[in-house]
Amino acid sequence: MKIIIVGAGEVGYHFAEWLAQEKKEVVTIDIDAEPLMRVSDHLDVQILQGSGSNPRVLEESGLKTADLILWVPWTITPVCRSLPSGSSPWTCSWAGWKSTQ
Repeated sequence: MKIIIVGAGEVGYHFAEWLAQEKKEVVTIDIDAEPLMRVSDHLDVQILQGSGSNPRVLEESGLKTADLILWVPWTITPVCRSLPSGSSPWTCSWAGWKSTQ
């Protein structure tokens, strides 16, 4: 199972830690290098520095093949507004993300 986590702060770190222990394929995205280095230094997960609201960063993270996306940045609003309509099999809702397939 492939899981993308947007946000490498405390909540994102602990989700990544738990999922890595469960042997899941985890990609953690954050715009700030410092929390990403903490993730990289302690966990066996892929990291990607960039904005989780940038469609190119999401594409590079493997969005199209992800089974689950966890959004744990400070705010979700820019992420919801940044994805072009029809660009992904995922839709944004205030409760989270759901597959349109």
